Amino acid sequence: MSSDDVAQPILARSQVRPTAVEERPQRIARRRDGLAATGRGTAAAGQVVAEVDGQGVLTGLAVGDIVAQRGGQAVGPAVLAAIAAAHDDLRPTTEGSW
Repeated sequence: MSSDDVAQPILARSQVRPTAVEERPQRIARRRDGLAATGRGTAAAGQVVAEVDGQGVLTGLAVGDIVAQRGGQAVGPAVLAAIAAAHDDLRPTTEGSW
């Protein structure tokens, strides 16, 4: 085995690494932008509003009196629908950020 046989794989790997290093700041920026994004969704004719952060975690919820007076069986599905809508609102912002 010659020294060229040993050197070729090492050189090939070293040529790939600068590209990965150069792309890392861009990947980090896309991820940071995705985490900074927020989503907002509504349900029950706008009487339930949910907000999520860039990771999809619920950060805000408002339930209007009209929906609240209908009881838990009406509130639960409306809240879930609003959260799903908030996630859908968030998705276009965060796609491709990972």
